[in-house]
Amino acid sequence: MADLDLARRLCGSDVHVWVIDLEASQSCVRKLSSTLSSDEMDRATSFTFEHLTTRFCVCRGLLRAFVGTYLGTAPRDIEFLYGRCGKPFVAGADAFQFNLAHSENMAVYAFACGCDLGIDIERVRDIQDIAGIARHFFCPEEVADLTSVSARERLESFFACWTRKEAYIKATGEGLSASLDSFRVALQPWESPCFVHINGSTSDAGLWSLHSFRPNEEHIGALAFQDRRKLRFFERQPVENVLTKIAGRDFAH
Repeated sequence: MADLDLARRLCGSDVHVWVIDLEASQSCVRKLSSTLSSDEMDRATSFTFEHLTTRFCVCRGLLRAFVGTYLGTAPRDIEFLYGRCGKPFVAGADAFQFNLAHSENMAVYAFACGCDLGIDIERVRDIQDIAGIARHFFCPEEVADLTSVSARERLESFFACWTRKEAYIKATGEGLSASLDSFRVALQPWESPCFVHINGSTSDAGLWSLHSFRPNEEHIGALAFQDRRKLRFFERQPVENVLTKIAGRDFAH
């Protein structure tokens, strides 16, 4: 129960990150689905393929379980509202911040109090015309950095850059309305993750923290948040293990 006890002690100087394997039994999926709101269920049933419906229910139901644990609220009673560009937040808990991302059967969740944060994860995979995609989305300095690395390192550097940028625009709440080339991140394999400038300002870049992580050999992730905070990564674990800790053994079985 150590993870659960720590989760209950999220304080103003903490950022918590959970890495979750989403495979779940049908019983677990049903119980998670039962905590969703009517609009969430409408969204779940709008997917064409059943596995996408299941993944949404697990991701969203687990989010409710996490938020309920942090805030001491029943998962069903949590109300999510949405910002101008669609970033969700918890009604009545303005200081509590969260963000999540998923790639295939892996999800990552980030939680904090009193600071904006964003998280992203991608599976590292072959992509045709990396240079063309980079020229379209990245700033010129990043394109030059990507071109300068060896062919063996280029794919990982591309996804490092992409996830770092996605994490930032999710943290600010701008989403797809943001210009990915309006800020620069470090992406060379030997560089520590950081913002080089934001809209040309190095001082603004210094107000943000940036972290990169590898939950396994196939995925790369990034986390962006304001200020300097104590960061805690919880050990990667199956969704049912987390739910057993949070809601009791009979929830996940």
